Amino acid sequence: MEEQEEEDERIVDALMESFIQVPQADTREGYNLMVDFAATVRDPHLRELLEVALDGRGAFRRFRDVLARYPDERERWFEFRDDETRRQIDAWLEAVGVLGGSKNSNKGRRSETSDGG
Repeated sequence: MEEQEEEDERIVDALMESFIQVPQADTREGYNLMVDFAATVRDPHLRELLEVALDGRGAFRRFRDVLARYPDERERWFEFRDDETRRQIDAWLEAVGVLGGSKNSNKGRRSETSDGG
């Protein structure tokens, strides 16, 4: 019985070495992404509202609240955020040797969505 437990422990240890911990995004990255997005907004009034919203505590909530009044820009924000998140994930996967190249993974994903599917 003890021998089996030792063997199980060796197997678990070997398996654990093959796992890679996924890094957590920090709030600074999320904040910087909102700043980057605000800089792409063409409407000067909305861009100013977003810049003001991003100043100080509560920036995430205020940013979300401003975009809630602009549904088209809100959707553009979601696309912007999702594209950047995918880019960061692909870059990380490539860096740890799981993905051979980010362009290959995005091509399949884009072609699936471009035809409505």
